[in-house]
Amino acid sequence: MQLNEPGSGAKQIGVAVLTLAVLVPFSLKISDIYVDPSDPGFGARDFPRLIAVTGIGLALLLLGRVILTWIKGELRLFAEMRGMAAQLSGPLVVGLAASLYVWAIVLFQYVLPTLAIMIFLIRYFGGRGVVKTVVVPVLAVSFCYLLFFVLLGVFEEPGRLLSYDTYALARDLRQLLGLQ
Repeated sequence: MQLNEPGSGAKQIGVAVLTLAVLVPFSLKISDIYVDPSDPGFGARDFPRLIAVTGIGLALLLLGRVILTWIKGELRLFAEMRGMAAQLSGPLVVGLAASLYVWAIVLFQYVLPTLAIMIFLIRYFGGRGVVKTVVVPVLAVSFCYLLFFVLLGVFEEPGRLLSYDTYALARDLRQLLGLQ
């Protein structure tokens, strides 16, 4: 019987446990066997003791083999799960970052959280250098700010922790552009 056959590990564990369940109590009773004081060498207790020790040893070896095979399988499964987790980490990080971003907008309004999340995500996905990690987010946030708050006249609620007056700046820019 191979260890990798379906159900064979459970059968081998059953055999080992059953063997131990019989031989351990049996080995505890060996000392009750009468031994003739004049009996030299291999006595009445020695043969049962040999059987019990051999059987217990083989049962423990079988149990250890099944456990080691199971551990190897679990380690292989763990490595596969770790690989899947690595593949899922990107979407999980982005989802967590998006949730934190929405919460941060409520606390700090649009500009600061948007800059922070853009810089974080660019760095997380491998972007390096000042232009990619700082200049591009500043330009993108400025463009979106001008588009939504100045040109389209969409205004945000003040932040709960930090509030800055986007309306006044947008109004001044709208007047400068002749939109108001």
